[in-house]
Amino acid sequence: MKKTTLSLFVLVICLCVFVQCNNIPKECFILECNEQGAITNFVENTSKMKWKPSSFPLFDIGKGEGISPSLSVESVDNGCYRLLLVLTNNGNDSVWVEPRFPVLKDWEITEVESDEIYQLFPRQGEMANNTDSISYAEVYSGNFPFQFIDVYRIGHGGIMLQTLDDSNYPKKYYLDRNKNILSMGVIYRAKMLAPGESWSLPSAELSVHQGDWHAAFTQYRNWLKNTLRPITARKDWFRDVYNFRQTFLYDNSGETGAHDLKTGKVDLIAKVNESVNAFGGVDYLHLFDWGQTPDQGRCGDYFPWHYLNKKELQSQVKKVKASGIPVGLYHEGYLLSPTSKVCKEHGTDWQMLDAKSNRYARFGDGYYYPCPLVEEWREYIANTVKRSSEEVGADGVYIDQFGFGWQYGCYNPSHGHDVHHTSVNSEMQVFAEAGLMNHIKRKISANIVTYTEECPTDISTQYQDGSFSYAICTGRDSVRHNPAVVNLNRFAFPDYKLFEILHIDDPIGHDTIGIKHVFFNGEGLWLSGPLSNPKWFPEDVRATIRKCYSILSTHKEAFRSMEPEPLIETRQPFIYANYFPSEKECVWTLFNASNSIYEGDVLEIEAMEGTRFYDAWNDRIIEPKFKNGKAMIQMKLLPKDVGCVIQIL
Repeated sequence: MKKTTLSLFVLVICLCVFVQCNNIPKECFILECNEQGAITNFVENTSKMKWKPSSFPLFDIGKGEGISPSLSVESVDNGCYRLLLVLTNNGNDSVWVEPRFPVLKDWEITEVESDEIYQLFPRQGEMANNTDSISYAEVYSGNFPFQFIDVYRIGHGGIMLQTLDDSNYPKKYYLDRNKNILSMGVIYRAKMLAPGESWSLPSAELSVHQGDWHAAFTQYRNWLKNTLRPITARKDWFRDVYNFRQTFLYDNSGETGAHDLKTGKVDLIAKVNESVNAFGGVDYLHLFDWGQTPDQGRCGDYFPWHYLNKKELQSQVKKVKASGIPVGLYHEGYLLSPTSKVCKEHGTDWQMLDAKSNRYARFGDGYYYPCPLVEEWREYIANTVKRSSEEVGADGVYIDQFGFGWQYGCYNPSHGHDVHHTSVNSEMQVFAEAGLMNHIKRKISANIVTYTEECPTDISTQYQDGSFSYAICTGRDSVRHNPAVVNLNRFAFPDYKLFEILHIDDPIGHDTIGIKHVFFNGEGLWLSGPLSNPKWFPEDVRATIRKCYSILSTHKEAFRSMEPEPLIETRQPFIYANYFPSEKECVWTLFNASNSIYEGDVLEIEAMEGTRFYDAWNDRIIEPKFKNGKAMIQMKLLPKDVGCVIQIL
């Protein structure tokens, strides 16, 4: 690996990477920089995008008086440069510095029509598009859980910017485009450097590739495979959960809860049986309000045994588990009920304050919002989760509101953490949540799964087993350019379990298409709400859930694949397909995004004559046309409907 170092006093020499471009050996990627870090020559023959970089440096440290930058550039195989930036305070005073690195500012793509240029800025629900006037900026969080941006020319190739941060340091990704001129980069949360102190920013890579965004996504996912190390082994039983049923002990859902206040009896079995009949099966039972009492409230103490008979609940949980259904317990990550014992003792000390030193009031000003950076709170909630899971015999524990990573920043000066207000307005939230989830994970039994309300950042996924997700709900918005409504998280983190929430605390209604989007992604479905009210789950929705559940459960080994591929090539532009391979069979889910019935060729699959194919959605044998070692699959797909092809190996 060749390496050069750039400071204000050192000249970067030309670095070249020699790879095969269209099977012809040539210089595919040439990068030359001047002593200020500006690119003076950029040539790449992989994507044929005809880049014309500006003279702006690859980093921006703002005023940064007394700050000396040192940039090193390492050539990596296959058309990739790794960039490392170190900032040193050579002055006599402490300095706040908010670096942008890497920075590609006002790069122009010449000799190409603007509609040929596509970008993938993978914020939640967003897919590649060629919109030529955009300004995106997202904090690294549940809204933008990845660490790459890709720009490519349709039919040729592109350039990918990726950070390699395994620390969850707060940052913001941005992409601006005006026709053929683009700017993109990463803004790191400001940090104070004392005299003589240095800051080594997370390394980044600038890569060129052939093909479209899939090439960039594959490179990024390969980095994740080598980086992520889950705290505990992933559990197939949790990955095989598709119908995730939330139930209530009290009347919070609009119907009678499982806890009879007159007799003191608890009947979870009846709730499970009703749900199995409605949805075709239940794979997991989540108890929402198990810790609620009239005097202590819903959040904080999780010690309801003066109000709820512990042995009753334990007995019912044991029976549910004996029927093959794991049970999980709710805990709140950011709320303390004001009447709870813990809130009375510590609520004021632990509470977060906003940038104006006001209490948060997202769910009313009665609650107190504990800060996940406060060590005493971290220890309390971790011990509480451990105690409650052991007392009840739970298989999983849930931390509400965690995973988003953008809605709170704490500026309470009494906590002892950094309270500087920066442009990365989530401040330390992602870092803090990951630390707390890691702490909980190490406290509880390794057999217990943990999950949160939203899928967190890529690095944070190793500290928990899964989460709920709003990606399909978000992706259905036309501004996300996602006609197939793909949740890219599902394919980036294949062993991390996701349960889609289609309508939070509202009836699903007749949203059968939403259910099919979940199926298309091979995900689990969050099911909450009363069965007694037909508005929540009308029969057409129940029937769709039963059908999807049956297919997903029957072919669970394929849907457990560690190599799923999103949006593979199909025979029609409005027919979309995802691919889930396994040793015994391969599965393709399909979606007809058009408003018309389609009947004809959908997939061309490498297969020898005699290979068996099955249409799982319509329960019939497929008889493909075989030619030259390939099978042409033909199907009929209704408008906004799904299909499912099984190849039996």
